[in-house]
Amino acid sequence: AVFYGKGWNYTKMNGLQLVFHGGQVETGITYMFILPEEQLAVCFMLNGNDEFVTNSLMDNAIWNSLAIIKGEPTKEISHSAYIVRHAVYNALYLLVFAFSLFILIKAIKTKDGTKPVGAAKVKAVIFNAAAYILWPLLLLSFTKLFVDTPLWVVRQFVPDLYFVILLSAAMALTGGIIKAG
Repeated sequence: AVFYGKGWNYTKMNGLQLVFHGGQVETGITYMFILPEEQLAVCFMLNGNDEFVTNSLMDNAIWNSLAIIKGEPTKEISHSAYIVRHAVYNALYLLVFAFSLFILIKAIKTKDGTKPVGAAKVKAVIFNAAAYILWPLLLLSFTKLFVDTPLWVVRQFVPDLYFVILLSAAMALTGGIIKAG
């Protein structure tokens, strides 16, 4: 169990008392821990903040440092973890952007005046609702729904994701406006 009070967390880790605190701002993260029984305090400061990648890697480094202090084995951190994780996120960003661009292009190309009938009309209505309404709404609420982080926080801490979300939502909404016009 972890207890919290006055900005500090307290827990026992393998029987050892641990008092710790961490925080982040747009340009940096810090993490401090105190081992009262060992009369030892350690502080980590990183001049940078990368919410999805660097922060979790720093957490691993911090807990590995604690393990070293306690004489325990550490968890291996891959030298390529930073690059691999960013490559995965960049691929996901590209997919989101490409899908939104596809939606916009489809709206522009299908603005020829022909009206679908029967099953094609039902299919078109479902696609239009999903592409021009549900997709942008999902994009704009994604971080709040899935990682409990409001979009304004994403703007501050993950500006690349914020840009991809806004641009992609704008393209899909523009496609909807073109389609409706």
